[in-house]
Amino acid sequence: MKIFYILSLIISLIAIVGMSSSISEINVNQVLGQINNINLNITNSLKTSSGNAPDTFDMNGVISSLIFVPNTTTNNSNSWDVPDPKKFILSGDWNLAANSGTITKLYVNFTKVLADGTRWHSHEFINFKTNDENNKVLLDPNRNLSVSGIVDVKLNNLIPYNNTDINITISKGNTIKFILDNEDTGNHFLNQSIYGIVKSINDKEGNKIK
Repeated sequence: MKIFYILSLIISLIAIVGMSSSISEINVNQVLGQINNINLNITNSLKTSSGNAPDTFDMNGVISSLIFVPNTTTNNSNSWDVPDPKKFILSGDWNLAANSGTITKLYVNFTKVLADGTRWHSHEFINFKTNDENNKVLLDPNRNLSVSGIVDVKLNNLIPYNNTDINITISKGNTIKFILDNEDTGNHFLNQSIYGIVKSINDKEGNKIK
């Protein structure tokens, strides 16, 4: 009887040890799995964060804007029915590129003409230089961007406006706004912003962001 009793105790101990070992193994595997998941989530989060704030990109779009000649409102103060000889239409295209946070290209080309077809002429923005070379340009997670600097503004084939202060704003990767210093441009744009649309944005691998 003692032999059977001892054998039963040994079997019970082996079973308990086996169960403990299995539970330990399960717990260890679960913990390791959770740790791996946490590391993977952190890695993906970092990748997503950096991917949503690229410092190398190429974007382009169109200029589509109006500039109103001052004091052209009609008798009806609620009306925007400005006569054609009193509003300029701006139409063209633009391209902006950055490499490692530095603007490497800004080219803007558009036609400016009164809505009645008169005073037709062309403009280009060239030779852009940023105000602060140490301030890196990033496209934030909402695809916003703001950068300031100076450009030369061409009028037809001449460059009457050298070293013109300019501020460029991208909003949600959809619109672009150019603000030129009014004094630097001799009031040529009547102290009004120039607007456009963002058509495409590519990252450094050429993948389409927009």
